[in-house]
This record gives sequence, structure tokens and C-alpha cells, in this order.
Amino acid sequence: MADFRYLIWMLFFAAVWLAFISLRRDLFKQSLSIGVMVAILTPFVGWWHVQDYWNPVFAFSFSVGKVVVGLEEILLGFFLGAISSIAYEVLARQAPAP
Repeated sequence: MADFRYLIWMLFFAAVWLAFISLRRDLFKQSLSIGVMVAILTPFVGWWHVQDYWNPVFAFSFSVGKVVVGLEEILLGFFLGAISSIAYEVLARQAPAP
């Protein structure tokens, strides 16, 4: 079960993102674009900040050189970026910024 803890958290944030998108379909394009940008940057941030003292166990991972990248890490970055880009508009029921 410990091998799947990141996958479980990723699924939780996926459910939150899907709930936000179901409430505000007009924000889908904004959340998708920000989520993709954050997902691309997530492995670099993980490598930069935790390369010395933390070696997470991913259920689905691959190596790029000496860097181990987990699929869960990329998807979690996508969902967190997508949620944070639209959370205010959804929760405050505001129109998206131009």
C-alpha cells in the first residue's frame, strides 16, 4: 500500500479538479494550459529541491539520466496547477480574468 500513496493523493486531487471543471466548464481551457505548464516543470522542481535527502517510491516511474521521475509526480503537478489556477473563480463564483 505504501507504494501507492502518491497515486492515491493524485487521484484525490484529480477528483477535486473534475469537480471544479464540472461546476465551471468555461474554465477548462485555462486550467488545462496552466496544468500542463506546471506538469512540465514539476520534475525539475522535484530534482532541484529534494535530490539529496528524499527518495520517494513511485508506483510508475522512469529515469531521465540520474533523475527518477514518477508519473504520479507529473500528474500531481498537473492537478495542483490546474486547481490553483481556477480555485478562486470557482469558489468565489467570479468571472475569469481577461
